[in-house]
Amino acid sequence: MADADRIAAALRYQQDQAMPSPLAAAIQSPEYIGGALRDPQFYGDIGRRLSGLLKGGLQDILPTGAGPIMAKQGYEADPNYMQKMNDVGLAGMTVFHGSPYKFDKFDMGKIGTGEGAQAFGHGLYFAENPGVAETYKKVGMIGNQLDSLSPSAKKFIGEQMQFGTPSEKIKQLAETAKQQALAWDKGDISKGLAASRTPYINAMDEAISHLSKTEVKPIPGNMYRVDLPDEHIAKMLDWDKPLSQHSKIVQDALQPALQTMEQNQRQLMGAFPKTSVDKEMIDWRNGLKGEDVVNEMVRLHGGDTQASAKLRELGIPGIRYLDAGSRTGGAGTSNFVVFDDKLPKIIGRE
Repeated sequence: MADADRIAAALRYQQDQAMPSPLAAAIQSPEYIGGALRDPQFYGDIGRRLSGLLKGGLQDILPTGAGPIMAKQGYEADPNYMQKMNDVGLAGMTVFHGSPYKFDKFDMGKIGTGEGAQAFGHGLYFAENPGVAETYKKVGMIGNQLDSLSPSAKKFIGEQMQFGTPSEKIKQLAETAKQQALAWDKGDISKGLAASRTPYINAMDEAISHLSKTEVKPIPGNMYRVDLPDEHIAKMLDWDKPLSQHSKIVQDALQPALQTMEQNQRQLMGAFPKTSVDKEMIDWRNGLKGEDVVNEMVRLHGGDTQASAKLRELGIPGIRYLDAGSRTGGAGTSNFVVFDDKLPKIIGRE
């Protein structure tokens, strides 16, 4: 289908469906839709955030890459665009994954072979903010080059490798750090205090010895751009939000688990009057956050892996939580833990 025919078809679809502005305005911008065919990534992070598959049949009549263009056009016209698109179920999301490995698809069986702790559940981790994924890409630059070292020596060398410091320079820095620690200990001893830096000095000696025999080189990592379907994001458990603020779909899916949790709570309070217990249960339910549900599922089912499997069985495809840069303010960009390796689709690698 030619560009003009695609645009005409989109306009007809918009008229038939009475689509809300600013999406309708974006569809009526041929210069933006034409630009999408040439360079869909030109339009920046806002476009990439909303460049997932569009619902309602639009993916069949718009050129590939039109999502970012609509996002940019709509966002410039209305700062509340992203929320409006989420409200009407039209916003997709491109997320990012940093890894030392090169692959064509995600595999749950590989969990644990990369870098980073599974602190928010067992699954595949993705970041809305590419800068967050970049940190994991940098951690992966170390590979297994430092596996034989103590944690302190590995940490010192690894941090310098992430900064791009050459191997010989890292050795010089370790020697400088060692001499400084020796000087501080000497000063403490002269004051009648005990030398306290021996473990650190030993770690620097270990680092110097390793670097004298082996040159360390950063391993180029990979940054993956990934399409995470919006219909699955909507079903995710939000770590930071009360259950009362989750969608009805999520609340309904969790009912079997919540009933089991409540039964356990009631058993613990069995000696109290029923009216008191009933009131406590109401308060308990009202105070539950996504984090509480995950932690209780881990306890009930014997671990992170089992908890993720049970949540997936209930129809919860993953967990959403604010990243470190957003947690203080309580809003911003999120990370995602996905329980099913069939959901995320790789759309680019850098």
